[in-house]
Amino acid sequence: LQRGAMDGLAAVTPYADPEIYKLRPRIALPVGTAAEEAAGNKLLRLDDRFGLHPALAPLAPLFRSGSLAIVHGVGLPPATRSHFEAQDLLETASPNDRGATGWLNRASAGFGKPGPLTTIALSGHMPRILLGPAPAVAISSLDQFGLRLPAGAAADELTAQYKNAANQTLRQAAISGFDIAPKVQQASRLPTTGNYPGSTGRALRQIGQMIRAYLGVSFAVAESSGWDNHTQQGASNGSFANAARELAQSIGSFWHDLGPKQSNVVLVTLTEFGRTAFENGSGGTDHGRGSVSFVLGGGVKGGKVYGKVPASLMRDNLEDKRDLPVTTDTRAVLADILTQPMGIKNTSA
Repeated sequence: LQRGAMDGLAAVTPYADPEIYKLRPRIALPVGTAAEEAAGNKLLRLDDRFGLHPALAPLAPLFRSGSLAIVHGVGLPPATRSHFEAQDLLETASPNDRGATGWLNRASAGFGKPGPLTTIALSGHMPRILLGPAPAVAISSLDQFGLRLPAGAAADELTAQYKNAANQTLRQAAISGFDIAPKVQQASRLPTTGNYPGSTGRALRQIGQMIRAYLGVSFAVAESSGWDNHTQQGASNGSFANAARELAQSIGSFWHDLGPKQSNVVLVTLTEFGRTAFENGSGGTDHGRGSVSFVLGGGVKGGKVYGKVPASLMRDNLEDKRDLPVTTDTRAVLADILTQPMGIKNTSA
């Protein structure tokens, strides 16, 4: 989850359209030669129309190998530019029900493979996407997962009390929790390679360790911040590049460390909305509509930019004459992932 609304036009730029450079004279990058791409200050050519921001360079080989697909112009139908409303919609996937549970919780309930760690968030809080009746766990750090004892308490005695509790739900939760805690801590010691920067990196590193440790994880959530670039967004460097570099390096390292498990994993990036097609007076962008999702993994037909982006970003072709139009419903992308690799039959709920 990319909190703050990622600029899809900066991430995957339609460099073949001269309008993008009229709309963004300071922040839109041109495509470069091979030498300029290597220097990290020009777009990485994906095809004859789109280029990848250089800060996202670790994703380029995944795209070229066919493992990574890009969906452009994604978003949700209700036209809100409020972070709070849009994130609620993104996490519930229920525009007409403000009290809906998280769609990933509902997906977990329909998956039919319950376990103590089936559905997890690597964060200090439970994100709304996981709220609901199906079991879910928020873990801030694997090496600290377990029972936190008060001073002077005996671990064996307290463990026995919980495991012998009269309440069946409490007893079952205790048995599962106490049994899985040492395995989680052991997973935290699995070696990793590459660079896992920032909070995004810490989360993806630990998710990868849990997958490699065969702990029964089916759904996992990581969060990425720093995308709300109203001022001084920058071009090859700046606030957008900083967030993009953290995300891409973390995904690249996560994918490398998965090794043979790659064929069993699908990673998708989601953000609440995109940014305005034109830069503002402060060298940034404001809240918009369509953005980009990256879809990486087993069964993905990658190496292609999917979705519809206007051939020309002239104002008359923009939503409200200011935004990249939403041409692919985010829920359609999610439904494909849930029905194909995950085998969940009913995604309408």
